[in-house]
Amino acid sequence: MQSMSPHPLKAIADAPQQVTLFTAQPTKTTLGCTTPWHRNGTEPLACLDVYVDNIIGLAQTEWLQHVTHWLALHNIDLMFQANHTDEITRKQPISESKLLKGDAQWSTTKTLLSWDVDATNGTMWLPAHQTQCLQSILHDTLAKWHQVASVTQNMVSPAGETAQHGGH
Repeated sequence: MQSMSPHPLKAIADAPQQVTLFTAQPTKTTLGCTTPWHRNGTEPLACLDVYVDNIIGLAQTEWLQHVTHWLALHNIDLMFQANHTDEITRKQPISESKLLKGDAQWSTTKTLLSWDVDATNGTMWLPAHQTQCLQSILHDTLAKWHQVASVTQNMVSPAGETAQHGGH
């Protein structure tokens, strides 16, 4: 393993920021990480989960937070070739503006893919307007499935067969 030299953007990533979460009623759900780094179940956990350009990290100790942060920052540079200091023709692969907003800070509460997540309480929720939109979509989808089930039931049980076995 290469030496753990600090990443040039680590100071920005660690700078304290104000985090603003939505005010909504949380919904209980299970939070999990698909690839924890532990061997026998007794060691502290750490993992990174990547979804497109969103990296979600979990670490149970300060040392694992440091290692996980280091791995994330340096591996982004390895994958996307960080700019040289004199190169200004393209954006850096790690957004300094997002770092300044606190996106790379360790916290038990975060907004991830529009969801507010509270890992301490094991809850996550959407803003009210998105919750209403999701409820509307689910209601419409459920109504369509009821319609499909009704049509399918009528296909399986023709009217003639129902009349014969209907007790008449």
